[in-house]
Amino acid sequence: MVMMLLVNAVNLLFGLVFIFGLGLGVVGAGLAGLVSTVAGAAHMAWYGRQRFTGELALLRRRDLRSWRTATPALWRLAWPETTLLFFGYFNEVLLIGFVAQLGGLELGAYRLLDNLTLMIFTLIAAGGTGVSIAVGQRLGAGQAEDEGGSAPAW
Repeated sequence: MVMMLLVNAVNLLFGLVFIFGLGLGVVGAGLAGLVSTVAGAAHMAWYGRQRFTGELALLRRRDLRSWRTATPALWRLAWPETTLLFFGYFNEVLLIGFVAQLGGLELGAYRLLDNLTLMIFTLIAAGGTGVSIAVGQRLGAGQAEDEGGSAPAW
């Protein structure tokens, strides 16, 4: 969640500066996307290095030296999310193609509103994920009812 908020906040800030402040239009939207992607990648690299060094066998250097070892293991973990992102971004490409027909300023404004929407969605999704985890834990522990036994815990 932190990484998604960081990426969208950076994109929103730099989008405002590049698109409207500097008048770069579509080029500014692209630059803002580049800066936010680099910020997100840097955050992920820092976080991964701080948190997972030595803990996950898949992240050890000797395991990553051989693409034949790492690729199948990573693909088994990543294919559902990759498929979801592909169709999500494909939809985004189509929508941007339609908005781009209106002009550069409109496209820039659309990208900024899209980033703001993504920030709001990230916060809401994080809350929903927390509730889902809590419900799953209660159900897994056999606590399907509230402490008083009167209402479902979920």
